[in-house]
Amino acid sequence: MSQPSIVVAALYEIHPDDREEFLTHVRNDIGHTRAKDGCIWYDVAESVVEPNVFRLTEGWESREHLDAHIASEVFQATIAAVSKLHIVRRVATIYNVVGSESADVEGMEDVSS
Repeated sequence: MSQPSIVVAALYEIHPDDREEFLTHVRNDIGHTRAKDGCIWYDVAESVVEPNVFRLTEGWESREHLDAHIASEVFQATIAAVSKLHIVRRVATIYNVVGSESADVEGMEDVSS
């Protein structure tokens, strides 16, 4: 897997009544996003300690790839649909990655190779 130059970290807290509809939109968007040129990864995880809190993370080859994704019809339609839901909290941050290193923690060796 290549290293991203752009990482997006977003947090959504969704009202419980809109949870399933939010997940439907996110599941649809994941397939489209992962298939896009320049997308290294895109994943969603629900907090195990905060119900209805979801963290979305994306890795992109470049800012141009991310911008193309943001401008796409599918993404804009997803944002429009999700914006109609009761969002309790939303925070999104775009990080420019200038380098990375492996986390070398005893007992947590890389088993991917």
